[in-house]
Amino acid sequence: MTTSRIQPTWRKYLSPILNALYFGLEIYGIYLSSLLILWLMTGESGWPTKNLVSVLPGALLPPIYVFTPLLLLRRWRTLATFALPLAVFIALYGGQFIPKSAPDIPDDAQVLSVLTYNLKTEHDSYDPLEAIIREADADIVFLQELSEPAKMQYTANLGEQYPYYDGVTFGLSVMGLGIFSKYPIDDVSFGWRDEVWLRYMRAVVSINGRKVVLYNVHTSPPTYGIAFNDAPRHDDISTVVAAARRETAPVLIAGDFNAPDQTEDYRLMAAHFTDTFAEAGYGLGVTWPQFGAFRSIISVMRPFIRLDYIWHSEHFIGLTAEVWPESGGSDHHPVRAKLALLPATEALSTANHQP
Repeated sequence: MTTSRIQPTWRKYLSPILNALYFGLEIYGIYLSSLLILWLMTGESGWPTKNLVSVLPGALLPPIYVFTPLLLLRRWRTLATFALPLAVFIALYGGQFIPKSAPDIPDDAQVLSVLTYNLKTEHDSYDPLEAIIREADADIVFLQELSEPAKMQYTANLGEQYPYYDGVTFGLSVMGLGIFSKYPIDDVSFGWRDEVWLRYMRAVVSINGRKVVLYNVHTSPPTYGIAFNDAPRHDDISTVVAAARRETAPVLIAGDFNAPDQTEDYRLMAAHFTDTFAEAGYGLGVTWPQFGAFRSIISVMRPFIRLDYIWHSEHFIGLTAEVWPESGGSDHHPVRAKLALLPATEALSTANHQP
């Protein structure tokens, strides 16, 4: 007489749940792979690929997170559906996990630090954001979505640390832009797309007698879905690039670009200026969204998209770059970088040898 093994009750219910999870992961892997193939073959040719690059590297992270568990469970078929996404992730971002050696800079280079921070306009308290600005202690601070209450508080409380401020606010509108600086600010102007959207703030700071041009940028976010539209953002970034390329002095461009790092608009910026985080940072550099700002059950999730950047002209060398670990209640994390401003002769030599 043979006896049959009685399956534990927990396994009886767990098995179908796991099978459904594996099936869902396989569907996701096949769908993501299809979009990646379409993107690699055609670029940003339509709304499916435009939506895809607007959520990179986030869309590639689930395969990374589940790779080891699936490997230990020997779920070969599920792993096979993630082969292409894993390969694309390594190709696009693997280099950002290789430690970078410190660059050689001239002894007389001027080292300065920069912080860019989209504050998110409405808060119960602006103190946590102020604390981050204080602790980061950057020489120049670029602020986006600067509200009138935040400006009033920061100009009153940060005056000793930052004797120079300029900017514009509109109540609680997301249009507010401001710059706090340890160096004198001059020649401030603003670039509007229309009466609704403020593209950038331009200013000039004097660093030990040398002029540096600053662009504080906040581009229009795209419209997602089948009606995907990034034309306003492209127009904003094209305008900033054209204006900044006309400058003869060293240029720093920082802000919320609403353009992840695989978009054509990112490549437009990268064709003319250097992404300091890509140059001197480590890891993905993701800054948005910080779900804790939305006070929901998904607040435990971490950012998975890069939207916030510090760019520089050939007059600088990026030394370090980091995403600040706290957001202070904003939906964006700040980015802080340290750069070396090359002596005028060195910068000219570097510019003359650009490929």
